[in-house]
Amino acid sequence: MQRTIGTVRNIAAVILLGVALNGSSMAVAGPRGPLEGEPTKSYGAVDVILYQTSWCPYCNKARAFLKDMGVSLTEYDIEKDRQKGEEMMAKSGSRGVPVVDIEGIIIPGYSPDAMKDAIERTRRK
Repeated sequence: MQRTIGTVRNIAAVILLGVALNGSSMAVAGPRGPLEGEPTKSYGAVDVILYQTSWCPYCNKARAFLKDMGVSLTEYDIEKDRQKGEEMMAKSGSRGVPVVDIEGIIIPGYSPDAMKDAIERTRRK
C-alpha cells in the first residue's frame, strides 16, 4: 500500500512538473508568428499593376478602387506603350482592359470583389 501511494505521488509530481514547464515555456516564447489569417503586410506594401487605356470607364473605376485601397499602384496605358500591351496580353490572354496584376494574381476586367480578395490574400502571404 505504501509503495502504491509513493508511486501515485511520483506520477502526480511528474505531471505537475510537465504542466509547469510547458506553461512557462509558452509564456517565455510568446506567440510563434502571426495568427492564422492575420495580415503580415500593409496595404501600401502590396504591389499592383493596372493595364488600362485613357478612354475606358472601367479602367477609371479600377484605378479609383485601387487608390482607395491604398495599394502601391503602377499604371500602364497600353495604347501609349505597346510593349506593356503585349505584356498584359501574355499575362491575361486577353486584349480587353482593364487587367489588374496583384503580385501575380491576374484579374481581367473590373471586379472590385476579386481585387479586394486578391489584395487580402497577398497581405497574408
